[in-house]
Amino acid sequence: MSSSRSADGEGINLLQRAFDVDRSDTISFSNYINVLADEEEIDEVCLQAIEAGNVDAMVELSDRLYERDYERDAVLKAIPYMRRAAEAGHAKAQEILAEFLKEIS
Repeated sequence: MSSSRSADGEGINLLQRAFDVDRSDTISFSNYINVLADEEEIDEVCLQAIEAGNVDAMVELSDRLYERDYERDAVLKAIPYMRRAAEAGHAKAQEILAEFLKEIS
């Protein structure tokens, strides 16, 4: 059992290193956040990826913010990330941004 845990930890470390090499890479970003369990840690990884220009991270974080709290304040927090992704040409972000903007108007 401990060798399995060790292998899991090693796998997570490899995914983290791949993410750290290129935080703008969508595949390494997605793979890494899919193995993380801590909400705050996932948010931090999203922010790191956003700083590197990762459009999928912008959508992910705005979705996460909205899913936690369906209130107007959550939408307002999510809009800047969704707007950046939409402006970068992300089709899903463009659709969601339109919905967000309708919701707050």
